[in-house]
Amino acid sequence: MKEKGTAPESVVLAFKVWVAVLILEIVHQITSVLTALMDRENTTATIIEQYKQSQAAVIPSETFVSTVVIGSSIFVGCVALAIIGIVLWLARSYVSAGPRAGTARKVLTYFGVFFALRCIFAFKAPTLSMVPIGVQAFNGSVEIAVGVAAVVGTILVSKPDSLEWVGDNLSAKKPKKPQR
Repeated sequence: MKEKGTAPESVVLAFKVWVAVLILEIVHQITSVLTALMDRENTTATIIEQYKQSQAAVIPSETFVSTVVIGSSIFVGCVALAIIGIVLWLARSYVSAGPRAGTARKVLTYFGVFFALRCIFAFKAPTLSMVPIGVQAFNGSVEIAVGVAAVVGTILVSKPDSLEWVGDNLSAKKPKKPQR
């Protein structure tokens, strides 16, 4: 790892890109929670209908199911915000070249791959909700922007000067060719 000094340009850019990714992800998560809350009547009706079709002995009340839908939507949003906080901490650890910078760089790469895959699957998501198409299009656009920015951030954290910044030396890890 480097001594205290100025970070290479790719490291600074990677940090800025990851901050942008996280800001967009916050917008996506807030929109997702609001969308779920806007569509809770449809979700509640679907759940109750599934209970009736399964011939369950006890069918929960509409109020109970609606409360569970609201609670679970908010809970999932809170978990997502906690994960965003962890990723922000990782990005900060990476740019500061502290003792965890190498691990932070690797985990940021994993998150970059996750966001990229989620971006691809955004095109495959069925839209069965009663939420206006404009809201769904906005949320999908933000999700795609997160994926694209995460790929850019992943490329930047994989640059040679970034590897040097965090102390990862890929040339030392290459197996030596056997001598004849």
